Amino acid sequence: LHPLSERKGPENSALYLQYSLLAEFRKIPGVKALPANPPAIPGLGSTGGFALEIEDLNNLGLPTLNRVGAEIMAKATADPTLAQIRLPTIFTGPELVADFDRQKAQQFGISPTSFFNALNSSTGSDFVNYFDYGSRSYNVLVQAGAKYRSNMQSLSRVYVQNSAGAMMPVSQFLNERMTTANVTIMRFNEYNALEIDGTNSATGSSGGALSTMARYADEVLPFGMRYEWSGIARQQVQSGPQTVLVFGMGLLFVFLVLVAQYESMTTPFVIMLAVPLALLGAIGAIYLRRLSEFLSIAIHSKLAGHLIPMPVTSSDIYAQIGYVMLIGLAAKNAILIVEFANQLREQGRETIDAVTHAAATRLRPILMTSIAFILGILPLAFAHGDGAQSRISLGTAVLGGMLVSTVLNLAIVPVLYVMVVNWTERKKKKPVAPGDLPPPPMPPPTLPGGPKTAAE
Repeated sequence: LHPLSERKGPENSALYLQYSLLAEFRKIPGVKALPANPPAIPGLGSTGGFALEIEDLNNLGLPTLNRVGAEIMAKATADPTLAQIRLPTIFTGPELVADFDRQKAQQFGISPTSFFNALNSSTGSDFVNYFDYGSRSYNVLVQAGAKYRSNMQSLSRVYVQNSAGAMMPVSQFLNERMTTANVTIMRFNEYNALEIDGTNSATGSSGGALSTMARYADEVLPFGMRYEWSGIARQQVQSGPQTVLVFGMGLLFVFLVLVAQYESMTTPFVIMLAVPLALLGAIGAIYLRRLSEFLSIAIHSKLAGHLIPMPVTSSDIYAQIGYVMLIGLAAKNAILIVEFANQLREQGRETIDAVTHAAATRLRPILMTSIAFILGILPLAFAHGDGAQSRISLGTAVLGGMLVSTVLNLAIVPVLYVMVVNWTERKKKKPVAPGDLPPPPMPPPTLPGGPKTAAE
């Protein structure tokens, strides 16, 4: 490859190089090769994408395992959201089987024991004795040379003695036949297993690819078999539920900090309502960019006259990191409005007047900080070079979230603030029930002798 600075355009992307190599490999007769990216984390798998392990728990047999794997591969290959469905190695292939003709050997006076001893000594190995040389002892093994045991014709030079003392070639007592059998046996978790590798296509995501393969496995696997993930897919499945947990913990932590700062439950609630607006902008930006990239693929492919595959942005782990970042970034703008509105209410202003004045007063600092941050995130959203796709996912999510949050928070946060404050005040001014009224005051006691007049 030429240096990266000299490789411009989608025709020089890693995805297009895979597509070009695959097209060239298909022209080679008798060869099946699938180019693939290396794993995102070195050491977790041999290639990028997923690795599905089908385990034979009840020892149903290698033919059943091969049949189940073929059915899953057929479903996955026909799915447009999956790509490069393949086996990591050749599991089945032609096998030469030689059956010992016992009846014929008995007719010629050859016992099975002498036959297999002769065959084992030449094709395998046979221990004879120890050979002492110097201060060490060496094993003496009898075995034919490699070139004299490489094919079935070599067995015609291996002889076995019959009961009459005559030497006869072992090849005349073997019946040869070709069959198809497992030439490779994989094991996973100590069970016979079959591995299916693949990746998501340009129209799918890595999480969607795992869900699709899991659904196909559930549909096909018989009782006594199960599937598991290996490599980077295993880590993705195990850490999947943690994404929701991390996001929830981030929301809770920010909320508790705001509760401690304002000594109130309602004010932090108003601030946290700004977070969904930022998430709406982030997810919307991801899918708008995804739509534009599909359109770009269609245009480039039309101009070139053939498919030009290009990477497509998705809601991957980098975008999810951006979602967590947006919790604090979106809350920052709402804090500026809510804090100043609280100060104005303490000075005696009405709620609507206070929040309107706060939004107008804090407009410039909100715009200044937001625009500065947005300009700083632009290089991430429009990154190029090595590892650009990860920066694009993170930058697009944060950029879209900040744009929508900045615009909508100025209009929605004041409305939410008025609604929450009015609801809180109504709760404080709850009418007293008749049974909760205090008893009426007692009349003053009358002095003995009755009231006295002024003359008295």
